[in-house]
Amino acid sequence: MKVIDVASRIYHIPPTVSWEDATHRVANLEFIITRVTTDAGIVGEGFAYTTGIGGSAILALIDDYCRTMLVGQDPRQIERLWSFLYGQLHRSGTGGINTLALGAIDIALWDIAAKWYDVPLFRLLGARRDSIPTYGSGIDLYLDSDALLNQVEGFLAQGHKAVKIKIGRDNAEEDLNRITSVKKLIGPTRRLFVDANQRWNVADCMNRLQKIAAFNLGWIEEPLHAEDIRGHADLRRFRCPLRSERAYIRGISLPNICRPTPSTSSKQTCAASEVSASG
Repeated sequence: MKVIDVASRIYHIPPTVSWEDATHRVANLEFIITRVTTDAGIVGEGFAYTTGIGGSAILALIDDYCRTMLVGQDPRQIERLWSFLYGQLHRSGTGGINTLALGAIDIALWDIAAKWYDVPLFRLLGARRDSIPTYGSGIDLYLDSDALLNQVEGFLAQGHKAVKIKIGRDNAEEDLNRITSVKKLIGPTRRLFVDANQRWNVADCMNRLQKIAAFNLGWIEEPLHAEDIRGHADLRRFRCPLRSERAYIRGISLPNICRPTPSTSSKQTCAASEVSASG
């Protein structure tokens, strides 16, 4: 089986409600849908997405460059192709749109493999269980207290045993009030995670973490800029686990299959890390 074509389309989808976190207001979501066609008639679909910046560049990178590298290749050799494409894309930088483009292709190749071997993708990726725990999460920093609690009640009604909320408001007391009210609502047996979306510098972060340490949170997600490695090292003394999609801290990683770690990279990461699942 050989790849005979790779083609992508981009879709711009405006949020139906206000969508903003501590660092970014989203006007449009960009979804890049990539189709990899084979001479066996099997078509794999993959995707990447952005929160409004870079979608057209990702599409061009896939269709103008990666397509040439993939046509004629056996799509079942996923890890070999991943390593080859990663090495080629690395020439123009690490991460960013390069990895997003690679993620869309990688997902499509796994889709082809699952169809070829006629097994569910989660089995092909090496599933060790038939079910996983989930948490409810939303883009909710703009919500007032009543609306936030109403959203959390919806997550609990759906059966989630944990929830995640956004923090990172200018006033630290507002973050504390949000955490306090949600903790009271979900009770002591459910877990609460928070996400600051890379809002703080090290000094501000240490001050905030001291204020919320008593809440026994499941994790604090992206308190610092993802590339502040020294800052993350300084935060290791805090008892609460820190989590990031972009940097692996205190043994907790949650790889995102298309932003920024595609399925092959995520599979490799999961083999070496403790992985929690989001829903």
